[in-house]
Amino acid sequence: YAIAALATALIFKFLPDDQPEASNKRALSWKELDIGRLLKNYWIWPFLLYLTLRGVAMHCASTFTSYLVQDVGADVSAIGTLNFLHSLCEVPMLFFSQRLIKRYGLLPLLIFTSLVYVLSEFSYAYINNVYQLYFITCCSGICYGIYVPCFVQYTAAIAPKGLENTTQT
Repeated sequence: YAIAALATALIFKFLPDDQPEASNKRALSWKELDIGRLLKNYWIWPFLLYLTLRGVAMHCASTFTSYLVQDVGADVSAIGTLNFLHSLCEVPMLFFSQRLIKRYGLLPLLIFTSLVYVLSEFSYAYINNVYQLYFITCCSGICYGIYVPCFVQYTAAIAPKGLENTTQT
């Protein structure tokens, strides 16, 4: 970790600072943000429900990962390998996902990645060894790498004009 952090710090040290000079812009007040316009948008509420259900399931699953690793007979240190595999499969998909979005569309990919995620969660109950867990983690990483760009673009698409960034927070 220290080597990667040091390499990252060195890269950022030598990058040019293209920040424009500070402007006299002030932060918008809550009234100026017009959050009510966002909350009145019909499509925001089903999407927030979807995100909440998916987020709860995702965080519950990660909470019990150490127990699952032990149940399949692996050492708890395998959690590091799981995180590595998830990232290894996720990051390339972040770059490749735009092609998939153009070909299949946002909603079909959001539905597909969610279905694969649900199947992977259910499959945890049936795995017998750590290699099956590694395979499921790779599938989850691939799907999460597709899911994140779809989520960001879909959020921007359903957001009221001028509230795209606010909607994503």
